[in-house]
Amino acid sequence: MPIVNSAEYLAFAAEILRTSWPQNRTVNMVCHGHSAPAGMMLRWVWPAKP
Repeated sequence: MPIVNSAEYLAFAAEILRTSWPQNRTVNMVCHGHSAPAGMMLRWVWPAKP
C-alpha cells in the first residue's frame, strides 16, 4: 500500500468544509483507530494466570 501524500489527503473534505452558508451542508466524518491504543496491548502487561 503506498504512503499517502499529506498535501492531498482529505483535500476534498477540506474544500467542502470551507463552503460558506447558504451553500454549505452537513458533513459526517467517521474515523477509526488501531487496536493497540484501544487496549489490546494490555494482554502482555497483565500477569499470566497459573
